[in-house]
Amino acid sequence: MSLERQLAYCFSCHKGGDLFQFIQDIEGLDFRGALELLAEKAHIELPKFSGKSAVSKDLKDRLKLINRDASKFFVQNLWTRGEAEKVVTYLLNRGLTEKILKTFEIGFSPEEGQDGLYRHLLAEKHEKNDILDSTVCLARDSESKDIVDRFRLRLMVPIENAQGETVGFGGRALKKGVEPKYLNSADYVLYNKSQIFYNLAKAKNSIREKDFAVIVEGYFDVMASWQAGVQNTVATCGTALTEEQVKLLKRYTGKFAFAFDADKAGRAALLRAIQTAQPFGLELFVITIPDGKDAADTVKKDPKLWVDSVEARTPYLDFFLEKIKVDFDLAGAQGKRQASDFFLEILKGTVHPVERDHYLKELSKLVGTPSAMLYDYLGELKTQHGHRSSRLEKPSQASPLSRRERLARYLLGLVLAFPAPFFKHFETLADFAVFEEKARALGLVQAFNKLDPEKYAAFYRDFPELLGEESSVYKQVRDHYNAQDTGWEDFLSGLENGPELQKLAMEAEVQNTDPEQLPQEFEKVLTNLYFETIANGTN
Repeated sequence: MSLERQLAYCFSCHKGGDLFQFIQDIEGLDFRGALELLAEKAHIELPKFSGKSAVSKDLKDRLKLINRDASKFFVQNLWTRGEAEKVVTYLLNRGLTEKILKTFEIGFSPEEGQDGLYRHLLAEKHEKNDILDSTVCLARDSESKDIVDRFRLRLMVPIENAQGETVGFGGRALKKGVEPKYLNSADYVLYNKSQIFYNLAKAKNSIREKDFAVIVEGYFDVMASWQAGVQNTVATCGTALTEEQVKLLKRYTGKFAFAFDADKAGRAALLRAIQTAQPFGLELFVITIPDGKDAADTVKKDPKLWVDSVEARTPYLDFFLEKIKVDFDLAGAQGKRQASDFFLEILKGTVHPVERDHYLKELSKLVGTPSAMLYDYLGELKTQHGHRSSRLEKPSQASPLSRRERLARYLLGLVLAFPAPFFKHFETLADFAVFEEKARALGLVQAFNKLDPEKYAAFYRDFPELLGEESSVYKQVRDHYNAQDTGWEDFLSGLENGPELQKLAMEAEVQNTDPEQLPQEFEKVLTNLYFETIANGTN
């Protein structure tokens, strides 16, 4: 560090420059992020720098202290409470060492009392409003008098930002049948799960040194990988890989290696991750784990097997090219067509023309079709909108949505954007008399003669099926809400067709900015759906 020249240099990673460039390189930040970090450390407010409402450094510091104290509380519980002994034994039986558990500050949230953490944080002199803002506790009533812990009877994993500050938690259910199995902190000032990687703070130096990052699915996969010596490993925080995460990790390396589960869900997650990362021009690899196990199971069986699997990582297009040899019958025309469609759907996302040309020729050899024909077909695919087909995608202009379909999609957006008020209000409409009163209040005079108790009972009972293609998503949302309405953001991000669903939710949110008007909006769309389905006999 040269104070005279205002320059810095790291002899370990060979990064240097002025203060801002040095922080950008070391912390993996852009200029804006570096400026905000330095301003925070110097206790300087930058309210005009952000387009969003400024959040004071004082509030951020208070929230960080709450997370720190919560983490200490969970860790202490794991090693001192009698009921946590089984939890420690479970972790040790999974192959993790006591040293690793302490390195990653694994903790335990008890079930008794339902507000043990809240009372502990109050005893540590934290304010109630700050505790609620941190999302480690939540209020059950509108006046915030009945406050409970968000995490109860869960194995606790602290989640750090890239600077190593605890900003959230992941909690694994310890009781069988409890959903969601993994519950994350809700998004708030310090934490947005779509913009953070688990373990990046610990892994970033190793990622720079080895010039590639291993991306796994779960917290315990990260810990096991670290224990086996592969310390350039991170995980998404209970969500599919996002563009924000890709941009964040790209600051440290241009090479990503994915090690996802070999089951159906894992294969789907791998494909989505690949397609999310493709536009950024990265080198992408797939780590194939023998016997289809995850990283944690592999390390438990044989740590060297995991290390060897990481070293033997395969370029992603080679992986998928080999995959179609197994998954498709290439002896017949139909199998060749299916294999070509599958591979070309992935190949159209490649950025570099040399790479695309190479794999088109490889596919040509595999399916026995001239590469020129495949080029033409790939060109047709690339003109279509988006990389993935979706049951929820809007039809082309040649097939416009019917009024019932438009209503169903809008209703789904309302449910995704406002689950708690929707389902609570929907319960009140189970009584036909209540529904009739609400419908008449909407002024739909011309349709009053179509109101019928028996038809409405059928409409209410079979409501999910009446939504058509949106039925599956609606049922998943309803079942999750009925099981446990916490962890909503984690559940929503994991739904299939996530981007399209998020768009529906955002459109519904934009159209309904006044919470007091939501009940009437629910009533309006439900009443119109009733007239469009049961009353008109279109179902």
